[in-house]
Amino acid sequence: MEEIFKKIEANLKYSLPIGFLCIFLFITGILFHRLSTVDKTLRKPDKIDLLVDDVFENKGFLTFNDSIVVSMNTTNINNPKQKIGYLNQPFRIIKKAHDDTIKIIKDADTLYFKLIDPDEYDPNDPSIKEALQHLFQ
Repeated sequence: MEEIFKKIEANLKYSLPIGFLCIFLFITGILFHRLSTVDKTLRKPDKIDLLVDDVFENKGFLTFNDSIVVSMNTTNINNPKQKIGYLNQPFRIIKKAHDDTIKIIKDADTLYFKLIDPDEYDPNDPSIKEALQHLFQ
């Protein structure tokens, strides 16, 4: 029985530091990735004129040509049921600076979408603090 405890103790002597080192490296890798990524979200002050031939979808966001990111829920101004996520490429995307309208030119059609700006306050989407304040008033 004593021999078994010695083997367990010898295994723990090396496996615990190696385990902690692996966890540390994993957490460091996640933090490095999160801190080193560049925010490519299209915002209201931005200006863009881009011919899009590559669209990548990830967690409700579209990445155009690996250069800008837009929410898939961006709606058509004339037809709110049409979302920007259902367009086939290639198309041209144009946005003037300090404007919330995205113009998309596809073949002979021109579509206008209202940009969802993450920096803009939306009263229909309260923060947790605002929701709790409203709930307990």
